Amino acid sequence: RALLTQIAAWRAAGLEAEHTIAILDAPVSAPLIVRARRLGARLLDRPDVAALDEAIRAADLVRVDYWNHPALLDTLRRPWPAARILLRMAIRGTTRPHVATRELGDFADALLASSPRTLATPTAEAVRRRGGPVAWAPALADMSRLAGYEARPHDGVRIGHVGLIDPAKLHPRFAELCAAVDRSSVHFDIYGPGRLDALRERFAALGLAGRTAVHGST
Repeated sequence: RALLTQIAAWRAAGLEAEHTIAILDAPVSAPLIVRARRLGARLLDRPDVAALDEAIRAADLVRVDYWNHPALLDTLRRPWPAARILLRMAIRGTTRPHVATRELGDFADALLASSPRTLATPTAEAVRRRGGPVAWAPALADMSRLAGYEARPHDGVRIGHVGLIDPAKLHPRFAELCAAVDRSSVHFDIYGPGRLDALRERFAALGLAGRTAVHGST
């Protein structure tokens, strides 16, 4: 979504550029695919090695949005055609399994971090050592998506969480953290795809079924 927001900003500024997005894993959001096509981006859906290498050779700049994903790691390990590579860290990179290693810095010509903490990682040090630019900027957000939203009256306090419901992203004691808030007036609304039933069951086991709602991606 941040990448598409950037492409839209380029278009709004009158900048001419062609964008090709290689999707290494199965697309999970049909609306984002539709928006990418409306913005004129070319999509490569799980390209084979030959198709991906052809796109890399044709690009003036290859941006790699990095986080710990098997398909991306396999792609980075194999030989690449010559390319200018901007590594954008979509993770902080300071805790497992999302670690910013020296090898990533050796791979990139420039580094754009999404957290200032990333600037002290081995990845950033490796890019600097080779004279490459290193900077950080928060991910772009399309605030127009919130247009028309208004606060609605409700009883008590409502706490929301948005994100993937999976041990890789959510703390294993997230339900216990919610349970530690022992005021009956506090209600938790959880949004995002993943292991919804497992979280609902954990909430129920902790006696929170009446104060929690796991909505999924609604």
